[in-house]
Amino acid sequence: MQKRLQQTLVREIADRANVSPSTVTRVLSGRTRGAYPKVALRNERIQKIALSLNYHPSYHGRALRKGTTDTVALLYPKSKPMMDGYYGDMVSTMVKTLSDANFHLVLWGVGNQELEDTSTLLERRFDGLLVRHALNPALAKTIRETGLPTVLVNCRVGEDFDQVIPDDRMGARLLANHLHERGHRRIAYVTPPVRLPGNRHYSVIERQETLRDHFGDDGNAFRVYTAVPEEVESLADKLMINADRSTAVICYSAPMAAHLAATLLRRGVRIPKDLSLATFSDCEVTRAAAVPLTVVDVPLIEAGTVASDLLLRRLASSLNEASGEDIRLPESLIVRDSTGSAPR
Repeated sequence: MQKRLQQTLVREIADRANVSPSTVTRVLSGRTRGAYPKVALRNERIQKIALSLNYHPSYHGRALRKGTTDTVALLYPKSKPMMDGYYGDMVSTMVKTLSDANFHLVLWGVGNQELEDTSTLLERRFDGLLVRHALNPALAKTIRETGLPTVLVNCRVGEDFDQVIPDDRMGARLLANHLHERGHRRIAYVTPPVRLPGNRHYSVIERQETLRDHFGDDGNAFRVYTAVPEEVESLADKLMINADRSTAVICYSAPMAAHLAATLLRRGVRIPKDLSLATFSDCEVTRAAAVPLTVVDVPLIEAGTVASDLLLRRLASSLNEASGEDIRLPESLIVRDSTGSAPR
């Protein structure tokens, strides 16, 4: 229906401008520039008639003629949209970087239906893909089949994808050294539970492994707790009755750290005199906590910019082949009031 309407309008414009329909199509699609005065006047006349008839060239038609769509899809897990805070800022910088290069960014949450019917992705028309946070093996296989230029951001899958990730091992080492220099030898680490085998984000693995390597495998020197925010009360109890009391707590996530800090303070724990507390990913929560939190700053906004730039380079390349480039962005430590010397 829409196509027939477009064709009717093109014929109407052609009749009024006394030109052929093919000339109208070329002018309105921008394929004729009007280098000569006579041609320029003709083009202007066609454009005015089209405007008076409220005609807009078909986007999909232009895309098929060009062989491109000027569109990039950002794939992310539907179960973890995470579009607020620093993740929202990361998406915003992707939008700006791509927009400056005349590309549109389409957000596409991927759920079970897309994983079961991978033809959904194969039938979509995108010039390239950005993948944020997680990539299911089934979807990774489908992306390989499309041949589309693809860059993973804050996400790791094998070695054949280009990927841009914050260096979580570096950040964990910085934090471990900071606490060690202040005399802390017994550390509690709070990490999210694993709901499904093999379903852990790379940062969950790298942070815990790095901290354990530094403080050792002794269950008292490095004690791991799994918890979600709803369990913070019972977590506080465990930390307070621990016979070999940890002198510092590191939380995987900033919201958990802020919630835990408030709970411990209500129970009379002095931070950092009795217990030091630190976390990852600087944000408003860490800065506005009851005791401002020492934090490893994870450069997610920079990751969005670098990943978008890398994808644009792939799109501009005649080869459009991933090199398996693994870009790790350095993390930094921001020391605030929540960490101090270990109590004697």
